[in-house]
Amino acid sequence: MLAGVLLSCSDFNQREQLRALENMTNTTDSLLDVIKNGVPDSLNTMRQTMLNTEIALKNKVTMDTVDMRYSVDMDTYNLAINRIGKIYHHRLELDATLKKEKKQLANLKNDIEKGWGKRSEYNQYIKLEEKNIKALTTKTQVLQKETLKVCEVYRLLHPKMKTLLRTVIE
Repeated sequence: MLAGVLLSCSDFNQREQLRALENMTNTTDSLLDVIKNGVPDSLNTMRQTMLNTEIALKNKVTMDTVDMRYSVDMDTYNLAINRIGKIYHHRLELDATLKKEKKQLANLKNDIEKGWGKRSEYNQYIKLEEKNIKALTTKTQVLQKETLKVCEVYRLLHPKMKTLLRTVIE
């Protein structure tokens, strides 16, 4: 009788543990989608376009006095260019980390299903993975915000810089 009670509690724990792992796997999949869709592949093209415009402006624009608005815009533009490189690097890093996390969750799920390893430590492993997922979620949100900021700078300043370049060339 006692063995039956213990087995049913164990089954209940196993179901709860597997459910938690399934939720974390779904979250990981969602984060991978956010990175794939939230950080456009065109970011490098945008960076190259901005770099070319910046170089052309530096080579063509000569002013006796520096217009303060131009100076601020150029600094903001340059910071955005630098941020794009960092964003792309973080995107690749985060993508690899999320894929590794997904594999880790699959391994833990397999261990729980088959009863391998130290069963008494499964809940600790799950808590550790939850902590990892939380950190990855935060990193993904930060990456998404940075991407939106850079795209906004591009949207606002790039046409302005191109117009300035055209007026200097003509």
